[in-house]
Amino acid sequence: MSEGDLVDMAKHFKDVVEAKDEEILQLQKNIMLIYGLIRATDENFDDLQFISLIRTYCSNFVEDMIEK
Repeated sequence: MSEGDLVDMAKHFKDVVEAKDEEILQLQKNIMLIYGLIRATDENFDDLQFISLIRTYCSNFVEDMIEK
């Protein structure tokens, strides 16, 4: 394996990581948006128990993401 091969592998790895980072960022944004919508729905429709359960689950998930 030559130095050029190593440089090419490093560039490819960097490109793959950058693409995955962008994908993760988009997933985080979508999860945060869904959490906000569920929380808003929960505040307006307290009689729907399943929405409260979903909000609790999402709240725990979001807190874990923020801590990382």
